[in-house]
Amino acid sequence: MFYCLYIVHRKTVLLFNMGLPIYIYGLAIIRHQTQFNILNLLAMLLLIAIIWVVYRNSEWLIDSAWYYATQFLFGVAWWSILKGIRTMTVSQVLLLTFEFMLMMTIVHFGNIEIRAMIKRYMKLEKDNGYDFLTGVRNRRTFNEVSNEVFEVYSNNDLPVAMAMFDIDNFKLFNDQYGHQVGDRVLKYVAQLFSDELFERKTNAQLFRVGGEEFTIIFRNRTSAEAAPIVKAIRDILVEKTFKVKDDLDVRITVSIGVTDLKKSDQSAKDFYKRVDKYLYQAKNNFRNSMSVEGDVSSLS
Repeated sequence: MFYCLYIVHRKTVLLFNMGLPIYIYGLAIIRHQTQFNILNLLAMLLLIAIIWVVYRNSEWLIDSAWYYATQFLFGVAWWSILKGIRTMTVSQVLLLTFEFMLMMTIVHFGNIEIRAMIKRYMKLEKDNGYDFLTGVRNRRTFNEVSNEVFEVYSNNDLPVAMAMFDIDNFKLFNDQYGHQVGDRVLKYVAQLFSDELFERKTNAQLFRVGGEEFTIIFRNRTSAEAAPIVKAIRDILVEKTFKVKDDLDVRITVSIGVTDLKKSDQSAKDFYKRVDKYLYQAKNNFRNSMSVEGDVSSLS
């Protein structure tokens, strides 16, 4: 009951913890196993107060020294209530409280180790699933997600679209201004697209699949619906300037390819190869262009 307050943050756990001592003590009075006692009432009020404090502050209490104070008071309060029902000496109450604290401490340290393992796993999962430089999902995650999307959407009539964009003339940033500037450009573009996709509530997923190449998967949207979203974000990118150095600001443009998942696609690779082909159509059109299902247009 005590540890559930810390690890299961639900009102049902709170109500159960508060209601059980009232039920047990009230039942004992009804059955004439004990009589009303002011000390038992005070113990019950202390117990309820501790339960409430733990419930409201469990996240920081569990990793602080106050955890042991709540543990001790919880045990003392409970055994004091039970002392009024079952004959026990003060030394027995203290001994039972000590046993309770010992068991809860063992459980606590076990939980600390488990939580540490979970945190390490989640960090490893994040490190493995996300691009270290830009912070967006990486190629490995793209392969997994695109395969999952293909399995689901190829078997129903719901649309799914994929957009792929490439930073125009990216090599010049590295060659003329250095790789540090190139890295800043990648992070800048990735962050802008990621933020805008989130702000527009698209539920789309952004991936870095190559050096300066990114893909976006749009679930439940056609290419005709996805293309305006990507173009609108691209327009924001072009309207802004990127500071290469104190006396030099430049505009960044991208080339874009967009396509739907087709009934004829045999695998996620077919889906990806087609959007990649459309991207290169846009790049071959003097860059700063968009190809939607092979229909290429220059972007101003």
